[in-house]
Amino acid sequence: MTALEVLIEPYKEWVMNDASLLNDVAQLVHKNANDEYTIDEIKNNLTEIIENNIQTEVAEVVVVEEVVSNTPTINTGRFEGLSRNERERVMTLLRMIEGIIKNNAQGITKTGILKAMRKDNSHWRKEVGKLLNYLLIDELIQLNGRNYHPMNIIVKSRERKIHRNIYELLSQNSMTLTDIYKATGTNGGKSREIVKSALKDLQNEGYIVLENRRWRWS
Repeated sequence: MTALEVLIEPYKEWVMNDASLLNDVAQLVHKNANDEYTIDEIKNNLTEIIENNIQTEVAEVVVVEEVVSNTPTINTGRFEGLSRNERERVMTLLRMIEGIIKNNAQGITKTGILKAMRKDNSHWRKEVGKLLNYLLIDELIQLNGRNYHPMNIIVKSRERKIHRNIYELLSQNSMTLTDIYKATGTNGGKSREIVKSALKDLQNEGYIVLENRRWRWS
């Protein structure tokens, strides 16, 4: 009896590069194995290869310029209770932060933003954190792990841990976006962006698909 790993070896890179080929590769290996292994045994082995590939893939940020239509704007309604001077101060800070992030398309942390503003202290850290959340909610910036990026780029190959968690969850059942937020414990505004980014990555890489508002394995 030929070891299953030996039979799969010629096709490993196929599923590592495109997870949507899992079923086709499983059928091919099953045929070559002359029924020595069941389809389920082969699929389980291939699935493990895919999951390990997701877990060990090195995070590398690559940016691609992209034109954004209907550019979002800051929701000024949340500042209606402030005085005119305070509103102007907040808007100035928001534009300053957005400008710093636009000038650091490869990514910049909150600490990096504070240093660029020359306001790296506990008081400003809290205020800038709140303003960053406003920019995220208004979809003027995006968050990748600890790094903030402008919205006119596509960020690829993000942090892999959340990708693996989502992939394992979807191996059990299809899930709505809300289900995934709850299951991953990312139900807050800022952490939701990480989940959305991970889903987009997995979809682009052929691991998952969106069907009737539910995410599932491809």
